[in-house]
Amino acid sequence: MQKPLITLVAATMVVFAASADTEIVDGIEWTFVRSAGESSIFNFSYSSAIPADTSGAIVVPSTLGGCPVTAIGDLAFAACSGLTSVMIPNSVTRIGDSAFVACSGLASVTIPDSVTSIGRYAFAACGGIKSVTVPQSVCSGQLATVFPSSYQAITNVVVSDGVTSIGDNAFSGCRALVGMLIPDGVTSIGEGAFSGCNEALYDTTTIPGVRLVDGWAVGGTDDLAGDLNLVDVRGIVDYAFEESYYLTSVAIPVGLPGIGEGAFCFCEGLTNVTIGSGVTCIGAFVFYGCAGLREVTIPAGVANIGDGAFSDCSGLTNVVFAGNAPSAEDSAFGFVGQDCIATVLRSSTGWGVEEGAQWHGLTIVYSDGADDGLVFEIVDFAVETEVRGNVVVSRMIVGVIAKDGDQSVQGDAGRVAEMFEATSDLGDWDGAAKLTPMVEVLEPDGVTMRFRVTPGDGTATSAFLRIRK
Repeated sequence: MQKPLITLVAATMVVFAASADTEIVDGIEWTFVRSAGESSIFNFSYSSAIPADTSGAIVVPSTLGGCPVTAIGDLAFAACSGLTSVMIPNSVTRIGDSAFVACSGLASVTIPDSVTSIGRYAFAACGGIKSVTVPQSVCSGQLATVFPSSYQAITNVVVSDGVTSIGDNAFSGCRALVGMLIPDGVTSIGEGAFSGCNEALYDTTTIPGVRLVDGWAVGGTDDLAGDLNLVDVRGIVDYAFEESYYLTSVAIPVGLPGIGEGAFCFCEGLTNVTIGSGVTCIGAFVFYGCAGLREVTIPAGVANIGDGAFSDCSGLTNVVFAGNAPSAEDSAFGFVGQDCIATVLRSSTGWGVEEGAQWHGLTIVYSDGADDGLVFEIVDFAVETEVRGNVVVSRMIVGVIAKDGDQSVQGDAGRVAEMFEATSDLGDWDGAAKLTPMVEVLEPDGVTMRFRVTPGDGTATSAFLRIRK
C-alpha cells in the first residue's frame, strides 16, 4: 500500500454569488456554479453537490458547463457515505471547508499537484481512509483540522518536505499508526498531536520515561520525575511535559531552534533549567507556573521570548541574559518573584533602559561579565544515577566553555571553577554551603571545562550548578 504524504494548509473560504447549475456526467448529476470562466462544485441549499445516495468510486469532472472545474466548495460531498474513492482532476486548485466531511465509506482520495489549498475539516470523520496522497504543492499549515478522526485505518505516514508545522491533535487517536517520518523542515508540532496513538508508535527507551516520535519529545509517563536530559531530541511538542510536577531539572538541546508552547508549564518542582546555546526562541507559556524556578539563563542566541513564557514563576529572582536584548511579549515575565532582576552584560545592546529601570517587569542590573569579561555557556549535560538504599541519587556532569565576546578561550581549571557555586534540591541558594554539594573539575577537553556535581550530606538526591555573581 502506498504510504500517504500529508502536506496541508488552513482553510481558504470561497464565496459564490452566482446561481447554481447542474450537469449529468457519467450518470451523476453535478451541482456547480460558474464565475469568471471557472466552475466550482457547489453544495446548494445544504444539499451535497451530487445525489446523497451516490456510491462507489467516482471521478470529479475536469469541466462543467463548458468551464474548467477549479474548486470543490464547502460541504460539497458532505455525508456521502457510499463513496469509496474519489479522483480529483488536475484542474482543481482549492478544496473547501468540510468538503468530504462524514464520508464514512471513503477509503482513498487522489489529490493532484494542482491543489494548493485544503480547507478546515475537509476530510473530518472519514474513518475508513487508508490511502491519502497530498502533493507538495499544498502549503504547510494546520494539519490537525483537515483530517481529524480520519486516520484510524492508516498505519504509516510520511509528511512531505514542504511542511513546517503540524497542528494540534493532528494524529490524535490514530490507533493503527505505528510509523511516522517527520521532515527536517518541521519546526513546531501542536498540543496532543500524537496523543492516544498506538503504543508501538512511541520510542520510550531512548530517553526513559519520555515518549518520542521520530526524535520529537511528545510527552512523558505519569511518573516522570527527577532530572530530564533532552539534549538529543529533535524538538519538543507543545505542552509535552505539562504538569510534570516531579521534574526537578531539565536540560534542553543545544541547536534546538525553539521550545514548544507550554512545554513545561506548571512543572512546579522544576528548580533548574539548562537551555542550549542554539535555542533561538522560547515560545509562549513554556515555563508558565514553574514556581520552583529561582534563576534561569537565557542564551545569547535567543531572539524572542513569547507570551507568558515565565509568567507565574513566583520563585524567580534572577534572569541572566547572555547576549543582546531579545524581543519579548509584555507578559513574558508577568507575576514572577518580587524584585526579580535581569542581569545583562554592559556590552550587550537593545535594552533601552538605565540600570535600575524596568524591562518587561524585570529590574535591569548591568554586569561587566564574570572574570574580566568572560561569560560562560553550557554546551553539554549528562546525568549519572546511583542507588543508595531506597534513594536514587543524581549527579550531573556539565560542560562549560568560557567566551570573551565571540571567541572561546582556554580557562585554567581552578580559575573557572571559582566562578561557579552549587546547591542541592533541599533549601535554597543561600543554603548551598550548608548542604555542601561536591563540585569536581574534570580534565578540560580543549576549551570545554567539565564539572561533576554531587549532592551533599546524604539528604539531597540531586544538585545544581550556577554562575557565581
